[in-house]
Amino acid sequence: MERWAPVLAVVVLCAAVAVADHDIAVPYVAAHGSPVVDGDLGDWAGADWIALDELYSGGAADVAGARYCLRWNDAANLLYFAVEVTDAEQNLQPAYTTWNGHDDVEISVDAGNNTIYFQATMTKGQQIVFGAAPDGGDWVIASWSNPVGTDLVPEFAVVADGTVIRYEGAIVPYSHYSGWSGDTEQAVVDLEADVQLGFDVVAVTKLNDSSYGMLANNLVGGKFQQGSSLQKWTLAAAGGCNPGDADGDGDVDLDDFVILKNNFGTAGATYAQGDFDLDGDVDLDDFVLLKNNFGTTY
Repeated sequence: MERWAPVLAVVVLCAAVAVADHDIAVPYVAAHGSPVVDGDLGDWAGADWIALDELYSGGAADVAGARYCLRWNDAANLLYFAVEVTDAEQNLQPAYTTWNGHDDVEISVDAGNNTIYFQATMTKGQQIVFGAAPDGGDWVIASWSNPVGTDLVPEFAVVADGTVIRYEGAIVPYSHYSGWSGDTEQAVVDLEADVQLGFDVVAVTKLNDSSYGMLANNLVGGKFQQGSSLQKWTLAAAGGCNPGDADGDGDVDLDDFVILKNNFGTAGATYAQGDFDLDGDVDLDDFVLLKNNFGTTY
């Protein structure tokens, strides 16, 4: 055990001074997969969940925890998301009312990595709100007013189960969407391994005392209107990969750190050499992914 003491010291030191945990420029890795969209979330077992643990706005005293995950599928060319919110005071509505008027989740997508303003018609990116009715029905709307068809969201489900609300859906990855603007520039991103895109989630909770709260995994503002405000994601190759697990043994431990350390600074690296964000090199961004998942068993 003593021979690992210097390595552990490096891990602790870098974790303390290197990079903020919620730097949206450090990509998360989306595994390849095709879950059944039914609100069950059982087929997301083992996924790399991202905690919505930052108070984005208001207060959220009724939420004990919230998290989300992203997957992709090349055959269907769809992005799949799952969100789980443990909410003691559920305020569900049969349709969208106001941005802070009920429990819901706001999904912002910049599939074309445009990093610009979405514009009034949301053509260069999409902000989509998912909610549930008190009787168990579910609904979806975009940019607070635009109707959403299956061309943009082919599948979605919202299930309120006790104190837990589960959101799940499939989204078509548009680089430019003309469904609301009537122009002819519409284009879909062809999803494949190593593609980077912007994808962010805000969970909205309405308390019984008329206050509200918004939770996110980072505090960068303007998610509803600008692609550059969104968390970056890198799509992993089919077959999947577990962030930080360089040796593929199902956990993230010191063996994986040694692999990353030995290849640090390498250009043209592979995932097995420590390139966890799949950007072609082993650098501090990859260390942050390993650090954030250190001790995880997949």
